[in-house]
Amino acid sequence: MQLLKIIYISIHLHKNTIRKEFKLIKNIVIYMVGSFDNIGVKKRGSLLLKYVSLIALLTISRIYLLRYFMKGTYWMIS
Repeated sequence: MQLLKIIYISIHLHKNTIRKEFKLIKNIVIYMVGSFDNIGVKKRGSLLLKYVSLIALLTISRIYLLRYFMKGTYWMIS
Protein backbone atom coordinates (compact mmCIF):
# COMPACT_ATOMS: atom_id res chain seq x y z
CA MET A 1 0.00 0.00 0.00
CA GLN A 2 2.84 2.35 0.93
CA LEU A 3 4.63 1.55 -2.33
CA LEU A 4 1.48 2.32 -4.35
CA LYS A 5 1.16 5.64 -2.55
CA ILE A 6 4.80 6.52 -3.33
CA ILE A 7 4.34 5.56 -7.00
CA TYR A 8 1.16 7.62 -7.21
CA ILE A 9 2.82 10.66 -5.62
CA SER A 10 5.86 10.43 -7.93
CA ILE A 11 3.67 10.11 -11.03
CA HIS A 12 1.52 13.02 -9.83
CA LEU A 13 4.56 15.23 -9.20
CA HIS A 14 6.04 14.27 -12.56
CA LYS A 15 2.75 15.13 -14.29
CA ASN A 16 2.79 18.56 -12.64
CA THR A 17 6.36 19.27 -13.75
CA ILE A 18 5.47 18.25 -17.31
CA ARG A 19 2.46 20.56 -17.18
CA LYS A 20 4.60 23.45 -15.92
CA GLU A 21 7.23 22.88 -18.59
CA PHE A 22 4.64 22.77 -21.34
CA LYS A 23 3.04 25.93 -19.99
CA LEU A 24 6.45 27.62 -20.12
CA ILE A 25 7.06 26.38 -23.68
CA LYS A 26 3.56 27.49 -24.68
CA ASN A 27 4.20 30.97 -23.25
CA ILE A 28 7.48 31.23 -25.15
CA VAL A 29 5.77 30.11 -28.36
CA ILE A 30 2.97 32.65 -27.84
CA TYR A 31 5.60 35.30 -27.16
CA MET A 32 7.45 34.41 -30.37
CA VAL A 33 4.26 34.32 -32.45
CA GLY A 34 3.33 37.67 -30.94
CA SER A 35 6.73 38.97 -31.99
CA PHE A 36 6.67 37.57 -35.53
CA ASP A 37 3.00 38.17 -36.29
CA ASN A 38 2.18 41.87 -36.22
CA ILE A 39 -1.22 41.54 -37.89
CA GLY A 40 -3.90 41.69 -35.19
CA VAL A 41 -1.33 41.05 -32.48
CA LYS A 42 0.49 44.01 -30.99
CA LYS A 43 4.14 43.81 -31.98
CA ARG A 44 6.00 42.79 -28.85
CA GLY A 45 9.72 42.96 -28.38
CA SER A 46 12.67 43.35 -30.67
CA LEU A 47 14.61 41.02 -32.93
CA LEU A 48 16.93 40.23 -30.02
CA LEU A 49 13.95 39.11 -27.95
CA LYS A 50 12.83 36.78 -30.75
CA TYR A 51 16.22 35.13 -30.85
CA VAL A 52 16.42 34.86 -27.07
CA SER A 53 12.98 33.20 -26.91
CA LEU A 54 13.93 30.83 -29.75
CA ILE A 55 17.15 29.84 -27.96
CA ALA A 56 15.22 29.36 -24.71
CA LEU A 57 12.68 27.14 -26.49
CA LEU A 58 15.42 25.02 -28.07
CA THR A 59 17.27 24.69 -24.75
CA ILE A 60 14.12 23.63 -22.88
CA SER A 61 13.20 21.06 -25.52
CA ARG A 62 16.77 19.70 -25.52
CA ILE A 63 16.77 19.34 -21.71
CA TYR A 64 13.32 17.72 -21.89
CA LEU A 65 14.40 15.17 -24.51
CA LEU A 66 17.67 14.46 -22.71
CA ARG A 67 15.88 13.82 -19.42
CA TYR A 68 13.48 11.37 -21.07
CA PHE A 69 16.35 9.62 -22.83
CA MET A 70 18.18 9.29 -19.49
CA LYS A 71 15.01 7.98 -17.84
CA GLY A 72 14.62 5.39 -20.61
CA THR A 73 18.21 4.17 -20.26
CA TYR A 74 17.80 4.09 -16.47
CA TRP A 75 14.76 1.83 -16.85
CA MET A 76 16.67 -0.44 -19.24
CA ILE A 77 19.58 -0.81 -16.80
CA SER A 78 17.37 -1.56 -13.76
